[in-house]
Amino acid sequence: MATLSSSNKKIKFHYGFGGTITPGKNSGKLRYKGGTNGILKVDRGITYTELVVKLWDASGPSMRLRCKLPHDDLDSLVHVRSDEDLAYVLEEYDCWCTCVCTLSVFGLYVNDVLNQSVS
Repeated sequence: MATLSSSNKKIKFHYGFGGTITPGKNSGKLRYKGGTNGILKVDRGITYTELVVKLWDASGPSMRLRCKLPHDDLDSLVHVRSDEDLAYVLEEYDCWCTCVCTLSVFGLYVNDVLNQSVS
Protein backbone atom coordinates (compact mmCIF):
# COMPACT_ATOMS: atom_id res chain seq x y z
CA MET A 1 0.00 0.00 0.00
CA ALA A 2 1.27 3.47 -0.63
CA THR A 3 0.41 6.81 0.84
CA LEU A 4 1.14 9.33 -1.87
CA SER A 5 1.09 13.09 -1.88
CA SER A 6 3.52 15.68 -3.11
CA SER A 7 4.30 16.54 0.51
CA ASN A 8 5.12 12.95 1.54
CA LYS A 9 8.76 11.93 1.52
CA LYS A 10 8.07 8.20 1.99
CA ILE A 11 5.99 5.69 0.04
CA LYS A 12 4.63 2.44 1.41
CA PHE A 13 4.46 -0.36 -1.13
CA HIS A 14 2.33 -3.39 -0.45
CA TYR A 15 4.10 -6.17 -2.29
CA GLY A 16 3.25 -9.76 -3.06
CA PHE A 17 5.18 -12.50 -4.81
CA GLY A 18 4.94 -16.23 -5.26
CA GLY A 19 1.13 -16.22 -5.34
CA THR A 20 -1.33 -16.35 -8.19
CA ILE A 21 -3.85 -13.99 -9.69
CA THR A 22 -7.15 -15.86 -9.90
CA PRO A 23 -10.83 -15.03 -10.48
CA GLY A 24 -12.90 -14.60 -7.32
CA LYS A 25 -15.45 -17.35 -6.69
CA ASN A 26 -18.54 -15.14 -6.63
CA SER A 27 -17.62 -12.01 -8.55
CA GLY A 28 -15.14 -13.39 -11.07
CA LYS A 29 -13.06 -10.27 -10.39
CA LEU A 30 -9.34 -11.03 -10.32
CA ARG A 31 -7.57 -11.14 -6.96
CA TYR A 32 -4.12 -12.02 -5.70
CA LYS A 33 -4.01 -15.17 -3.60
CA GLY A 34 -1.26 -16.90 -1.66
CA GLY A 35 2.43 -16.24 -1.80
CA THR A 36 4.35 -13.90 0.42
CA ASN A 37 3.12 -10.39 1.18
CA GLY A 38 4.74 -7.48 2.94
CA ILE A 39 5.11 -3.73 3.27
CA LEU A 40 8.15 -1.83 2.05
CA LYS A 41 8.59 1.82 3.07
CA VAL A 42 10.98 3.79 0.87
CA ASP A 43 11.90 7.37 0.01
CA ARG A 44 9.71 8.83 -2.72
CA GLY A 45 12.78 9.60 -4.83
CA ILE A 46 13.82 5.95 -5.01
CA THR A 47 15.12 4.79 -8.36
CA TYR A 48 13.84 1.72 -10.16
CA THR A 49 17.11 -0.12 -9.50
CA GLU A 50 17.05 0.69 -5.78
CA LEU A 51 13.42 -0.44 -5.51
CA VAL A 52 14.06 -3.71 -7.32
CA VAL A 53 17.10 -4.48 -5.14
CA LYS A 54 14.99 -3.94 -2.00
CA LEU A 55 12.21 -6.16 -3.37
CA TRP A 56 14.72 -8.81 -4.44
CA ASP A 57 15.97 -8.96 -0.84
CA ALA A 58 12.52 -10.32 0.05
CA SER A 59 11.63 -12.27 -3.08
CA GLY A 60 14.78 -13.37 -4.86
CA PRO A 61 16.43 -11.97 -7.98
CA SER A 62 14.24 -13.62 -10.60
CA MET A 63 11.20 -11.47 -9.76
CA ARG A 64 9.83 -9.03 -12.37
CA LEU A 65 7.94 -5.97 -11.14
CA ARG A 66 4.28 -5.24 -12.04
CA CYS A 67 2.14 -2.45 -10.53
CA LYS A 68 -1.61 -2.02 -10.26
CA LEU A 69 -2.82 1.47 -11.13
CA PRO A 70 -5.67 2.94 -9.05
CA HIS A 71 -8.21 2.90 -11.90
CA ASP A 72 -7.32 -0.59 -13.20
CA ASP A 73 -7.92 -4.17 -12.15
CA LEU A 74 -5.37 -6.93 -11.78
CA ASP A 75 -5.85 -7.94 -15.41
CA SER A 76 -3.98 -4.84 -16.56
CA LEU A 77 -0.87 -4.67 -14.40
CA VAL A 78 1.79 -2.23 -15.60
CA HIS A 79 5.25 -3.65 -16.25
CA VAL A 80 7.84 -1.53 -14.44
CA ARG A 81 11.30 -1.85 -15.99
CA SER A 82 12.90 1.59 -15.65
CA ASP A 83 12.97 4.87 -13.76
CA GLU A 84 10.56 6.28 -16.36
CA ASP A 85 8.07 3.45 -15.76
CA LEU A 86 8.26 3.98 -11.99
CA ALA A 87 7.79 7.75 -12.42
CA TYR A 88 4.71 7.06 -14.59
CA VAL A 89 3.16 4.82 -11.92
CA LEU A 90 3.78 7.40 -9.19
CA GLU A 91 2.38 10.17 -11.39
CA GLU A 92 -0.79 8.14 -12.04
CA TYR A 93 -1.27 7.68 -8.30
CA ASP A 94 -0.77 11.40 -7.72
CA CYS A 95 -3.46 12.17 -10.34
CA TRP A 96 -6.01 9.65 -9.06
CA CYS A 97 -5.48 9.89 -5.31
CA THR A 98 -6.09 13.04 -3.36
CA CYS A 99 -5.46 11.55 0.07
CA VAL A 100 -4.49 7.97 0.91
CA CYS A 101 -4.03 5.36 -1.82
CA THR A 102 -2.67 1.89 -2.02
CA LEU A 103 0.18 1.17 -4.37
CA SER A 104 0.30 -2.55 -4.94
CA VAL A 105 3.25 -4.21 -6.62
CA PHE A 106 3.43 -7.83 -7.63
CA GLY A 107 6.47 -9.89 -8.38
CA LEU A 108 6.16 -12.52 -11.04
CA TYR A 109 9.01 -14.96 -11.32
CA VAL A 110 10.68 -15.40 -14.68
CA ASN A 111 9.24 -18.93 -15.06
CA ASP A 112 5.72 -17.62 -14.30
CA VAL A 113 6.11 -14.86 -16.90
CA LEU A 114 7.31 -17.36 -19.50
CA ASN A 115 4.44 -19.74 -18.72
CA GLN A 116 1.87 -16.92 -19.03
CA SER A 117 3.27 -15.79 -22.38
CA VAL A 118 3.16 -19.34 -23.77
CA SER A 119 -0.46 -19.97 -22.72
